[in-house]
Amino acid sequence: MNILFIHQNVEMQEEINEYLNLHQGQGFFAKDTEEAIHILNNYDIYLVVLQINNLRHAAILRYINENYKHLEVLILASREYDDIISVFSKGRYRLTRQPQHLSELKENINRYYHMEM
Repeated sequence: MNILFIHQNVEMQEEINEYLNLHQGQGFFAKDTEEAIHILNNYDIYLVVLQINNLRHAAILRYINENYKHLEVLILASREYDDIISVFSKGRYRLTRQPQHLSELKENINRYYHMEM
C-alpha cells in the first residue's frame, strides 16, 4: 500500500518509512500541493495523510475531490481548522487532531490496512 504524506513532519519520515516497509507499504512525502499532485498523477496511492497548518494546505483536498474521489484522506488538523474541514463532505475524509504522536499516526494508518482486508 502506497501512502502519500503531505506537509508531514520531516523528522518522522524515516520512522514512517520503516513502519510502512514492515507492512509491504511505501511512503511518499510531498512538501507542497504541486509535489503532491505530481505524486498522485504518477504513482498508485491508496491513502493520503494531509497535515493542515494553514488554509493553503486545504487546496489539495479540492484536487483530490475532483480527480481522485476513491482516495481515503486522513486529515491532521489543529482545532482551529475543524469547522473549515468539516465543510468538505464530498470526499472520503477522516479528521484527527494534531499534533499527533507517531504511535497514533501508525494506529490510524493501520485502520486503513484492515479496512480493505
